[in-house]
Amino acid sequence: FIGEERVAAELGPMMRAAPEESMRIFLCTQIADEARHVAFFDRFYSEVGVLQAGDLAGRLQETSEHLNPEFGVLFDEMLKRRVDRLAVEPEDLEALVEAVTIYHMVIEGMLALTGQHFIMDYNERVGTLPAFVQGFTLVARDEHRHVAFGARFLRDMTQRDPRYAEAI
Repeated sequence: FIGEERVAAELGPMMRAAPEESMRIFLCTQIADEARHVAFFDRFYSEVGVLQAGDLAGRLQETSEHLNPEFGVLFDEMLKRRVDRLAVEPEDLEALVEAVTIYHMVIEGMLALTGQHFIMDYNERVGTLPAFVQGFTLVARDEHRHVAFGARFLRDMTQRDPRYAEAI
């Protein structure tokens, strides 16, 4: 939930830095996906009453209290440093390759999808929260699409210039 909200803001500079129109278009669709994911989780937390806060900003703040320091390193240091660089120098394709690696492959591919599948599997086995599992399945479908974009983008960039392999 908190990661979805943070990353939606980071995708703008990545989208503007993408070297091809098709890449920019995909990243625009991903921004919409991330906003939809925030709305899904916000509605879940609001209706199920998992969190005490009465609005989105409060729920985001409340979930932030449960984050470990490594979350901050990954999002607020590693990813943000590359995205901030892209905001001032969008032609820095090495920074874009690094940002896509961190976001699409590590955050979405390794962390998000792993956690999502664990949560969905648990709830399906014990028979709880069927509507949540259905919605979360749709979120996971989007994440798979994002990871596929990242993998293709990184492949294309290393074919364009082998030096990007080192950045990855």
